[in-house]
Amino acid sequence: MEFCLPLSKKFKRSSTSDDVLSGIDLTGKRVIVTGANTGIGFETARLFLEEGAKVIINGRTNKSVQDALSLLNNDNVSGLVADFIDDHQVKNLIESIPNDIDILVNNVGI
Repeated sequence: MEFCLPLSKKFKRSSTSDDVLSGIDLTGKRVIVTGANTGIGFETARLFLEEGAKVIINGRTNKSVQDALSLLNNDNVSGLVADFIDDHQVKNLIESIPNDIDILVNNVGI
């Protein structure tokens, strides 16, 4: 089944991420958000969790991922550590991602 936002939904500069996801049920969807230990990535992961998705977050260090997991405090979130500056870590991350991911948010900054 394909996921997309209805074309009739209009947003303004003042629209929030809550406005965008309002009314969208993501229950059972599997999401990975890279660069999700702080900032926009963290908030994206939080919103997906609020809408019922199972989320995998990524951060550069074990500490940063564990800190984010503690803040999210949700049974439907897990974390994978990889610093995208290191090709070996990226390869390991890719091999660790389940095959049933529905949504990929490439938020990592290099």
